Amino acid sequence: MPEFSIIIPNKDEGERLLQTVRSVLDSQGPSFEVIVVDDRSRRPPDLHGRWPNVTQLDGPGLGVAPARNFGASRARGRYLVFIDAHVWVPPDWLARIERALRADPTLAAVSPGIAVEGDVGTVGWGLTWDERLSIRWLPRPESAVAEVPLLPGGCVAVRKEVFDSSGGFNRGFRGHGYDDQEFSLRLWLLGHRLACLRDLTVVHHFRTEFPYPVEPWHHYYNQLRMAVSHFNEERIGKVLSLLRDVIDPSLLLARLFTDDTLEDRRRWLEVRAHDDDWFMSRFGIPF
Repeated sequence: MPEFSIIIPNKDEGERLLQTVRSVLDSQGPSFEVIVVDDRSRRPPDLHGRWPNVTQLDGPGLGVAPARNFGASRARGRYLVFIDAHVWVPPDWLARIERALRADPTLAAVSPGIAVEGDVGTVGWGLTWDERLSIRWLPRPESAVAEVPLLPGGCVAVRKEVFDSSGGFNRGFRGHGYDDQEFSLRLWLLGHRLACLRDLTVVHHFRTEFPYPVEPWHHYYNQLRMAVSHFNEERIGKVLSLLRDVIDPSLLLARLFTDDTLEDRRRWLEVRAHDDDWFMSRFGIPF
């Protein structure tokens, strides 16, 4: 059984996917498997049998969160690592992640610093929110293992038992957006701890446009679903106010009231260890 299952969602990434897989295959240290979930690319890759420890799955075509969950359902490792299909990792990255998680059993998930392709001196160590719930990268921390509010989905490692018990990435999310933010928020509210590793960095390609068609409403739906699932009424109202600047949220609300979002809200409010006031105060988030 591998120690790590590395799950890579892919949609029309082309050569960048192959570069990512080759980078991962150069990893040294703990045993691992690679699971590529092709989420119905227009030009799907053919990795079947190309490398012995690489498995290609056909995803549901519903977006990043469902693709990640689908890959996790087939994973055998003790630790799950989710990376984008345009990330390059150093050879010792898994050993460093394993060392951090073994050293502190209370850590549920960790992420390395994320460097910008072409400008590797520009690095973000975890994410936070500003007063408009927009994400902001955090600077290099003083401690080697530093708690952060949000872990970037570009590269995040989580204990499999924590992933399974917390429900994985939001099963109701569609398309692209907020999957990593909602997952991080939910883990903190459930009483888990998340941290960034100061001395480990991976390189990420930050694209200016998607290589596939996207539905803008998916992004806003995911944001509102996150808010309704975890925020108090005042913060839900603030999210609705922000959405009204860019979209009519009435259709989003109609969808939320007919899907399982309210069921999600009841479930998480019953079992969480902290509320959203605690989270915002804990990390000094002005929202």
